[in-house]
Amino acid sequence: MSVGIDQSGGGTKQGTIRRDESGAFEGLSLLEVRHGRPVQRRGLVFRLLIALDERHRQIWRRVEVDAFLKLTKLQPVILAVMCWPDDMLCQFEVAGCRSPGGNLRIADLAAMRIDHFGFLCGDRRVYRHLVVIRKAMRAERDAHYPRLIDGGGRCPPSSEAQAADEICDGFDTVEAAARLAAVAVR
Repeated sequence: MSVGIDQSGGGTKQGTIRRDESGAFEGLSLLEVRHGRPVQRRGLVFRLLIALDERHRQIWRRVEVDAFLKLTKLQPVILAVMCWPDDMLCQFEVAGCRSPGGNLRIADLAAMRIDHFGFLCGDRRVYRHLVVIRKAMRAERDAHYPRLIDGGGRCPPSSEAQAADEICDGFDTVEAAARLAAVAVR
């Protein structure tokens, strides 16, 4: 799935970012910034779109996470919802920089007006994902985060051994939700 960024504001179809009048993604005004750094507040959540950057596949997930989640803690969330093995080699790519500092939080990216970044994983073959910050919102009272909202498509097998056993069609919501719950407990 090719995920584009709708600069015109008001785009609502799958794969676009809805933007407000200022050109920022929806709900960015909820993020308070002082001296160039976001002020940590409880109850702020970002909705992320994670899409496997394969031209001919429509493999994507929508996830809600704490706005102040560090990228190092986002990595197992992405692996879980995409149903990749936990031991895959991974790195983030933000504004052309691979493996940015371990203390970088999603809110830091939003404060810098960075609304998308890359996630690469794989052992022999590297799979590139696009992670898009779609929306900032207040957390629901009894909700547990991170949480899977929806998705489409199944990731390709991560090894040749799996390729013989797996069909890459469909999306197993139950499997992804169970893997995400296991990550959230850690």
